[in-house]
Amino acid sequence: MKDYANQKGIKIIGDMPIYVSADSVEVWTKPELFQLDAERNPLFVAGVPADQFSATGQLWGNPLYDWNEHKNKAMLGGFIV
Repeated sequence: MKDYANQKGIKIIGDMPIYVSADSVEVWTKPELFQLDAERNPLFVAGVPADQFSATGQLWGNPLYDWNEHKNKAMLGGFIV
């Protein structure tokens, strides 16, 4: 479909989020892949520091990944490879 659209001069732009919600199925089914406490609450959450757009920064609230655990399980896009 993308090729067909491009042939017709239509460009399709996609956006793939890097973070998931704290109440997502990923956090619920694979909590070991995130930095969570024993009660599955995020130890740390995503955000950005203050800048010219926001004097106070932004706190997005998404749980951070446990990248070492992802590496140990050889995770790719949610699938073990």
